[in-house]
Amino acid sequence: MNTNAEIGHEHPQTFAIERAILEMLQSYDAGPGDLVDVFVVQHEIEQRTGIDRYQFSAGVAQLLSRGVISLMGNAFYLTDAGYEALKQGKGGGHA
Repeated sequence: MNTNAEIGHEHPQTFAIERAILEMLQSYDAGPGDLVDVFVVQHEIEQRTGIDRYQFSAGVAQLLSRGVISLMGNAFYLTDAGYEALKQGKGGGHA
């Protein structure tokens, strides 16, 4: 069993996936509260990086759990804290 993927352990690729999501939001010039369609971002990331929808979902879940993004229907947005961390180059909690 791959112990890196067990519950409670972050998958080694999660940081790269989170970074790809945040970079996509940055490319849209998304500020705090600006809604971005989850499916559009997922599709673009899959096309550019090969990250599949399951990996994408894991990255979104991590960003949600840290309060970097929030969901509203089929869209997500940067929280104030997530926007500030992204502006400072911290990647939503990864210094």
